[in-house]
Amino acid sequence: MSGFAILAVTAAIVGVLYLFRRFEQIKKQPPVRLTVAQAESILDSLPEYQDFLGRAAIAYGEAKDAIREGEHDKAWGLLHEVKGLYLGHAQQYGMTAREALALESSVHADMANILRKEGKHDQAFIHLFYCYGATGGGVNKSEAGKFRAYFNRCRLAPVTLEQAQAALTDLKSNPSFESAQEAFSKLKAESEK
Repeated sequence: MSGFAILAVTAAIVGVLYLFRRFEQIKKQPPVRLTVAQAESILDSLPEYQDFLGRAAIAYGEAKDAIREGEHDKAWGLLHEVKGLYLGHAQQYGMTAREALALESSVHADMANILRKEGKHDQAFIHLFYCYGATGGGVNKSEAGKFRAYFNRCRLAPVTLEQAQAALTDLKSNPSFESAQEAFSKLKAESEK
């Protein structure tokens, strides 16, 4: 082996040993732990950066707790805060209108749950109708079961579940909360004939 090769191998071994020692030193240091408030403060201090999703997650968790505790007014306000934060995130990251709508409308499933618990079944169905209509995609098996349960609570007979599902399909082409309200009004008028 030439002198250069021996020097290169020695340098590589020394480098590896240095990395192992450095890794051991890092492992011995306690992890950095931040409170939510500290993390928010750090993120807010960064230019052109707002942690909309982080704040939305916190508000959403608080809303879920409020729903469990029966504090529906508090939960309702927090869910509206989540919607605003979702829209801020959508704007910050340049989402399309459809993407922003899908993100914002997801909150309406929890709003429907609150209204259901309060016995306001027609309003609950409208919120769920909007939530599923604004996503643009298909409804999975769990969502279909929930849709059926909310529909049944509205007592819209003789309107069938299939008619409501067709109205949901129509809503997907031009989703808005107002369109969901109009579609429900048509189903309700049909049921009262």
